This record gives sequence, structure tokens and C-alpha cells, in this order.
Amino acid sequence: AAEPRAEATLYVDHALDEFDFVSDRDTYGGSFTVRLPADCSATLDLARKDVTGITTFGPPPSWSDRLLSVVVARAGWGSAAFQWERTSEPNAEDPVRPVDPQTHALTFASGTVTGRLGEHFNTSLFYGKRRGGLACTAGTCYKVEPFKGAELRLTTRF
Repeated sequence: AAEPRAEATLYVDHALDEFDFVSDRDTYGGSFTVRLPADCSATLDLARKDVTGITTFGPPPSWSDRLLSVVVARAGWGSAAFQWERTSEPNAEDPVRPVDPQTHALTFASGTVTGRLGEHFNTSLFYGKRRGGLACTAGTCYKVEPFKGAELRLTTRF
């Protein structure tokens, strides 16, 4: 049987996270992928998160995050992506003013191009503004520093 030419995923989550001092978190969004000729695909991701924090004094803080991502990829070659994110999280780190407390919504926009340079080498070029904070992959968490500018990475696997 032939693979479908398009697929869509929708998600909704309602949670609390007392470890991160969050009393109410609603996350929802979706992803839509279209398979194109010549082993190419295009993917659109949209997401929104609304959060209410926990505090012992005063009204609890609340904020929203919004995300838009567009990726065009070709199997065996690489991809080109554009990402836009807007947050009103009070503790979000701005790479332009990382020590100033945030008093307004921050916008992060970036583009990334990745490519395969051979059997054991991949490269990626990032340009834009990246949000700082905690990132977790496969159970390992690490701090990502806020960043604005261009970044070139070469990854070797052997």
C-alpha cells in the first residue's frame, strides 16, 4: 500500500506542574505534513501554551507562548526551516538584555538550514534570535543560553 501524501496531528493537554510552580497549563496545537515528489516534504507546526503560576503573595503570574514553524526537507540532503515564537513568560531570557527582567512580550524569529556533508558529517547554519532556558532530550536536560546572531555547527558521527 502507498504511504499517505499528507498527515495531520492535533493535540490538547491540561496539566499542573507544582515542581515548576504552575497551577494550570493548557497546551494545544497541531502539525501538518505534505509529502512532495523527489523525497521532499513540507511541515507546518502551530502551538499555544497558556500558563498560570503559583505564588504565595499577590495574584498568580500568567503568560502565553505561541509557536509557528515551517520546515521543507529532502531525504538524504537536509532541510530549511523558519521558526517564530512569542512569549509573555516573566522569566524568559532575552539575548539582547539577558539580565533585565522582562516586562513585555518577547518575539524570537530564526531560520535554520541543515545539510548532509557525507556519510558521517552533518552541518547546520542558524540565524536569528533563540530563546534561552531548559531543554530536555531523551531524559537529559541542559541549559540553553539565549542567543542572537549566526551559528554554524558541524556534527560528526563515527
